[in-house]
Amino acid sequence: KGSQSRRGGGGGGGTGAEPEEQAGELSAMARQQALDALRQFWAPQRDDFEAAEQDVMQEFSMHATSHQYGEKLLSRADLLRLLGVFPLALLADDAPAARRATQAQVCAIYDEVLAWQAARAPAAPQRGPFTKGLTFESLRLVLLKVVLAAGLHFRHLVDDAVDALAGEQTGFRG
Repeated sequence: KGSQSRRGGGGGGGTGAEPEEQAGELSAMARQQALDALRQFWAPQRDDFEAAEQDVMQEFSMHATSHQYGEKLLSRADLLRLLGVFPLALLADDAPAARRATQAQVCAIYDEVLAWQAARAPAAPQRGPFTKGLTFESLRLVLLKVVLAAGLHFRHLVDDAVDALAGEQTGFRG
């Protein structure tokens, strides 16, 4: 009569999982919760983004010398001066990779983003597109593309940011 196996048959309800299996699942769940707490600790906060954006806006304002429709814009020369204070080699583990973004590439990226900016519908219909320099919003796209040109992808986060800003539907990936 007592010959039922440990796994099988004998009616006792429950999940059907063995105690070792349940313990393993609980252990995995505990590890995941611990990692989630760690990720929350290191995750950027909204204030971090706003502080960084404010710093870049200050740099933009200090370097932008062009004007159109009452807006400060960044010329090509302004951009080269701005990038001169942000050495890409500090971001890269591989300094030679960071040198791949040459001035010629930066100028080509500037021209590409300026053309993209000019082709977009203006924010205010009574004025035309900005063609004399980059807006602060377009500077973000230029900086991301320069980082990509330097070979820094950060697990494709930069690629995704370029796609989100420029929109894949415009074919602007470049």
